[in-house]
Amino acid sequence: MGNDQKEVLDQSLKTALWAVDLMVDTLPDMLARATALEDVARGRADFNENDAAEIKNWVEAMAYGFGVLRSSLADLRVQIPEDQG
Repeated sequence: MGNDQKEVLDQSLKTALWAVDLMVDTLPDMLARATALEDVARGRADFNENDAAEIKNWVEAMAYGFGVLRSSLADLRVQIPEDQG
């Protein structure tokens, strides 16, 4: 394995771990939003435009994280053939 290939593997792995970290950091917000939505559904709270914007931002952050993770894992799969994995 050449130096360039090692650098690509290293960067892909770092990017994948960054994406996982982003998603894990977002999980407490997800729980808070789910709890807030449950309160709205039970009539204990109101839902406003700011709440909708926060949920949209959370969903976008999670989607971005999953996209980055998927791309990084695909890069790793290309760099490490199945017979070596």
